[in-house]
Amino acid sequence: MFHIGHLNILKRAKEQCDYLIVGVSTDDLVEHDKNKTPIIPFENRCAIVEAIRYVDKVVPQKDKNKFGAWEKYQFNKMFVGSDWEGTPQWNAFEKQLAPHGVEIVYLPHTDGISSTILRETLGLSKTGGGRNDISIGYTTGVYDMFHIGHLNIIRRSKQECDYLIVGVSTDECVEGYKHHTPVVPYAERAAIVAAIKYVDEVVPQTTMDKTEYLKHRHFDVMFHGDEWKGTELYNNYEKEFAKYGARIEYLSHTEGISSSMLRGIISK
Repeated sequence: MFHIGHLNILKRAKEQCDYLIVGVSTDDLVEHDKNKTPIIPFENRCAIVEAIRYVDKVVPQKDKNKFGAWEKYQFNKMFVGSDWEGTPQWNAFEKQLAPHGVEIVYLPHTDGISSTILRETLGLSKTGGGRNDISIGYTTGVYDMFHIGHLNIIRRSKQECDYLIVGVSTDECVEGYKHHTPVVPYAERAAIVAAIKYVDEVVPQTTMDKTEYLKHRHFDVMFHGDEWKGTELYNNYEKEFAKYGARIEYLSHTEGISSSMLRGIISK
């Protein structure tokens, strides 16, 4: 669903280069990466992008290997939305491409428009005036050393909603509040969660403030472990969420398993 935000990114990118190559994700990549089928098929999306005056060449993006793309197309700059700046994934891309003289340029998004908003307007969620029979759920965690307890929380969450978004804490976020580095790096933890059939979408959790994410992306219900029920922090979250028409549902943990327990076993 090509929109003004896409156009603005292409226009800003072309203003900073002489020849602009645009990679359009294939249907297979989108289904693998986002666990959903694009509304507009790949060939039609390519045709639309090719028709934009700022675009010199369109190529299929079959995977997320940016270095492989550089080897093939030998670009000097790579443009991406500013929401990726500072993330572990794009910090790694910067280190990988910098020795080859490639600059990664982060461009600001256009406020008030996104493919998600268009989906909501079409009735794929409660927001935007569409149908109100689709519920969006959200749950979050570190998911370090993925275990049956993580799986059970995700599975139970999906049973209570139609579309489940899972926030995976970035390495920086974990280090900021747990003061230790996850055993499994963010990119691998996110890939494991994305492979779970109950998960519709994975997003990076860069802050512990759950209200901040709710402001950024509306959901109807957040699922969380019941050990937080009744605490001052989550009582405040419940009050704040209510202002946005969202609620918190507490789920019981699986007895006898936790990441801390696994760390203890490993350290013996």
